[in-house]
Amino acid sequence: MPTHQIRLTERDYTLLDALADYRFLSIAQATALFFPSTQAASRRLHELVKAKLAVTVFMPVRPYSRKTETVFGLSARGATALTPRRNGLRPRHLTEREVRSGLHLDHTLRRNDVRACLERLPDRMPRFALLSWQQHPDQVRAAARVRLGRRIETHVKIIPDGVAVVKVGSRCEVLAIEIDRGTVPVRSMWRRFRAYWAWWRAHGARARHGPVPYRVLTLVPDEKRLLALAKAAADAPETGATGSKLFWFATQDQADLGNPERLVGPTWRMATVPTSRPCPLFPETASQS
Repeated sequence: MPTHQIRLTERDYTLLDALADYRFLSIAQATALFFPSTQAASRRLHELVKAKLAVTVFMPVRPYSRKTETVFGLSARGATALTPRRNGLRPRHLTEREVRSGLHLDHTLRRNDVRACLERLPDRMPRFALLSWQQHPDQVRAAARVRLGRRIETHVKIIPDGVAVVKVGSRCEVLAIEIDRGTVPVRSMWRRFRAYWAWWRAHGARARHGPVPYRVLTLVPDEKRLLALAKAAADAPETGATGSKLFWFATQDQADLGNPERLVGPTWRMATVPTSRPCPLFPETASQS
């Protein structure tokens, strides 16, 4: 069967790049990043699929929604088209036969919502810039020695869903992103927070990112889960201190593609005071939102 012919524009290449980097994109995410309407985004994505430059992945009904959804990924042909533009480095691609659970896809898309919001924020907040984003496990993986009761467990792994380096005004900061779907036991999350704290305490963040502020941002499904995880994070430090300004929490609906400034608005709470009034992630940007 002949391949559907398509003339690739610069925006098409940018879209294919995003499919490679994000791994999956929904029509809503592609619209927020590149298109004036969902119709335009859908039309062009399906043209790329017809040209075998992209593939579709069917996603079952998402939690809290009755709608099924089709998401898009980069195909082998699309990876080939991008290789010359990436100095000969071929990006990873998807195949139509790859099977993923609805939970995996939902988790990935929610991570992508956060990334897309951060990428769109400079248009709304001139003092804000996303300097870099990393999400491949080899890029973000860390490990720490963690005390669990009387036992020392060596090399507890930490793999954030993403790590963003941002600039606000003249100040840089590193944000480790955790997307929580409420499926992991609170005790396991406590263990993860303790590993983050131990790694940070041992200057792991400083060694990797330099002498800049470092925070762990966890986005949760609802208020009940927020309070439970904030308490777990407050109990994470091994020194017996109550809480840490290292851990911040907000609900996932704050990653709003239509209003990306909500992500950094007065919606966040620290593990130290989870029941207090929410505050902006960056107070210096509050007047811009």
